[in-house]
Amino acid sequence: MDRPASSPFTAHRRLRELAESRGDEPFVLEAHEDGSHLSYAELYEQAARLATVLRDRGVAPGGRVFTQLGNRWESLAALFAASLLGAVVVPLAPGSSADDVAYAVEQTQPSAGLVLGDDPELLAVIAESGLAPSALLAATADPGSGLVTIAAATAEATALSDSVAGQITDLLMVSYKAGTSGWPNGVMLTHANLRHAGTTYAAMTRLQSGDRVLVSFPISHIAGLGNMVMGALWSGAKLGFTAPGRAWIETAARQRSTVANVTAVDVRELLAVEPLDPQPQELRLVVFGPAVPASVRQQFERRFDTELRLGYGTTEAVAPISIWSPTITPDDECVGEVFAAQSLKVVDERNVPVAHGEPGELVVTGVPGVTLAAGYYGRPDLTEAVFASGSLHTGDRVILYPDGRLKFLGRTTETLKTALVSISAVELERVLKEHVGVVDAAVVEVATADSAQIIVAFVVLSEYHFDVAEAELAAWVATRVGEGRCPDRYRFVDVLPYSAFGKILKAELIRTWLT
Repeated sequence: MDRPASSPFTAHRRLRELAESRGDEPFVLEAHEDGSHLSYAELYEQAARLATVLRDRGVAPGGRVFTQLGNRWESLAALFAASLLGAVVVPLAPGSSADDVAYAVEQTQPSAGLVLGDDPELLAVIAESGLAPSALLAATADPGSGLVTIAAATAEATALSDSVAGQITDLLMVSYKAGTSGWPNGVMLTHANLRHAGTTYAAMTRLQSGDRVLVSFPISHIAGLGNMVMGALWSGAKLGFTAPGRAWIETAARQRSTVANVTAVDVRELLAVEPLDPQPQELRLVVFGPAVPASVRQQFERRFDTELRLGYGTTEAVAPISIWSPTITPDDECVGEVFAAQSLKVVDERNVPVAHGEPGELVVTGVPGVTLAAGYYGRPDLTEAVFASGSLHTGDRVILYPDGRLKFLGRTTETLKTALVSISAVELERVLKEHVGVVDAAVVEVATADSAQIIVAFVVLSEYHFDVAEAELAAWVATRVGEGRCPDRYRFVDVLPYSAFGKILKAELIRTWLT
């Protein structure tokens, strides 16, 4: 790995070192609409110019910059510009709901914002939340919109020369993720956090300077930005951005990608795309999650002539926790072998460690702001509860085996209560998806009109087995988990709602059932 010598680390220092040592080499492949690349030196220059523009718009050290740009080079420029200013970037994916945008802007009170376009509805939401239109820049905008484009603003600016020195534990990013209260939680990530995420991911995937990393995950999330972008930055690899589906295949072939990440939903969608010419030829590793059946994984590996490895982690733990190893068989039903600098333990309801091989909640011990996230923005109560005594209580039920294999049982909130026993929603979903007629499944717990709790399974049937009856599925599940541990109701649907990160939106399913 091409590592810098300077210390302490801040994000812009790493980019500047690469700009000085490998300046003309491409970093972001096909960054521009004409297909041209963006070099290290060009990205640093753009970030330094953007930093001047943001400073002139009132962004001071510690100030916040809201971004909703998607997977574009401008998102990277915004991150490094914030680093140069000692500021904090607050990125949201373009597909975020209006409520989520309003909540993030109101909570963080940014001084400036960078948006993808001039969508009137989005601009109105941002303005109502406290960020004036005059404080916004857009990647693209019609002349009559009144918005200044990023390109126009930076073209007239000089590059910032007096950057803030900063410290490794300074806050750099607030990453919003779904919260248990119904509102998203802003996870605070420092310069050290992003370095830890990148270097761990680079080591886990054996990234080298000759690799070309294909990013389809949103870079507003730790998996896209912390793992993949920072992994490429720290290993000296090149980056490419793409959308899922057919575009993923075409981009991987054209850019000769070697490493990529996809969601479990992407895996199935990519297999449904008719073979294209050319096909990706140089993929050596694709990391994915959540799990898919072994037969689907093997089909993907044959189709794309690559290794498909399951990875597991959480935003608060920053770096990936485990990854699939060739020593693990499909029968293990594991999410990989642990691969983390943090110390892991599994505890019971009283926070007492359990023996290897016993189920419990996964707790990650580390240093908040370095190997663990710094906490939740504006939520000291939640920070204290989740990061108690320097240990991250993940809320994930797992089994950790003596040889390092990790089995994921589900969220603690996904432990379903039947009349007599408890069962994991994840286990029920796995059993349902093992049926030949089931393409996808999600299990939730809902309250009935008389306040009773029932377990409901939402099932997507294969087009070749659309006549599967509820009684057949119920018998299938009962023979595998026991009569008293089955769903109470089944509902057949055409498709399940997924987030951009490949997670089923179970709150939507519960609302669907209740309405």
